[in-house]
Amino acid sequence: MKERRGAVGRASGIADQLSAAMRRRQQSRESRVLVYDADGQPRLCRPGSEGHEALLATSERMVALVLERGAASGRKATGGAATRGRRAGGGAAEA
Repeated sequence: MKERRGAVGRASGIADQLSAAMRRRQQSRESRVLVYDADGQPRLCRPGSEGHEALLATSERMVALVLERGAASGRKATGGAATRGRRAGGGAAEA
């Protein structure tokens, strides 16, 4: 495809960059579920696939239980297995 030049080409390039940035931002907010097989190899369970929501809910409940248990014992959870996979937005958990 021939590259556009001039104002139209620049505007098109900016629009492409903005749409790519928005896609990246949306992907970073999506919940991710990683399931590890017996050999320790991770498998990504994609949003919308069978079992994704159930696995996500289960993993979030497991993290909540660990955090509650730590709070009850007066200890603070510190980025170990209980919090690994949590993103700043709170939207992801690893199972």
